[in-house]
Amino acid sequence: MRKIVLLFILMFFVSVLCLGAHDLIRTHIGQQKGPVEMKYNTFKEMKKACRLINFYWEILEYRYQFIDGTIDAETSPELVEKYLGLIEEYNDLVKNMSLKLGSEDYKVSSIFQNFSEFYQTCPEESRPALDTVVSNILVKFNYSNPALGTTDNFIRQYFPGYGYTDPEYWYRKGREVDREFLYARWQEEEKTYMQSKLFELTVELKLVVGLTQKYPNLEVIGKFPVNIGGHIVICAKVKFETKEGITIKTKKKIGEFKLWFELLKAKKTIWSDPKWEPAGKTYEFFEEPTGEEVTTGVRWD
Repeated sequence: MRKIVLLFILMFFVSVLCLGAHDLIRTHIGQQKGPVEMKYNTFKEMKKACRLINFYWEILEYRYQFIDGTIDAETSPELVEKYLGLIEEYNDLVKNMSLKLGSEDYKVSSIFQNFSEFYQTCPEESRPALDTVVSNILVKFNYSNPALGTTDNFIRQYFPGYGYTDPEYWYRKGREVDREFLYARWQEEEKTYMQSKLFELTVELKLVVGLTQKYPNLEVIGKFPVNIGGHIVICAKVKFETKEGITIKTKKKIGEFKLWFELLKAKKTIWSDPKWEPAGKTYEFFEEPTGEEVTTGVRWD
């Protein structure tokens, strides 16, 4: 029991650093009630927001598995390393998004407006994944607008529900239960493939200089005369390696999906293992290649 409690405290401390102390917040401003539907859009910052949500659930899943003993931190250092790597990726992406969104003029920026809309329609249980970005935006807002004195109105308008977490329950993403195809798009890609070839040839000696200039790795194995139709020609046996590249441009079909997962909840406690029970469904956006690909250009290098 002592080990579980100590591990919980450790995981909680790291999670607070990573996720912005959402479990400590008990107040909220203008929180939305009732079911909401996240609008799907392909704007760049939303793609990043979707990744943040994915990182958030992965980090929580590791945290819960450390707590209940599914993963033993002492005997699974590679999983601890992966867990810490996820936290680092999450924090890097938070920083990236915060710098971008914090530099936008919230009154006219479509990027800011799109992110605000995405946040407002995000499932309540996923929203804490984005709250650290919002917190950094608020710091920038206060710095840029000191005369306003408060961010309450700003929060109500753009990020209603910011900072709220259920004071009684933890939430956990369960197994995938359904996937909904949204649409497909074509994505351009360009890849270069290199191939090496080794040649061993007998050439006229006069060609060696030119070949050496083109292939500096050329090696002269030996020199000798060759009788070609009654004429003696001085030749050399050479060996050299060539590298040949081919660049292929393609258009790849990417499918965009909405994945539905079980949502589980458990009473917050440090004295026993959490007891998880169904709490509905949650969802994330996901993309993957459909397998369709068309080559649109080829270039030999």
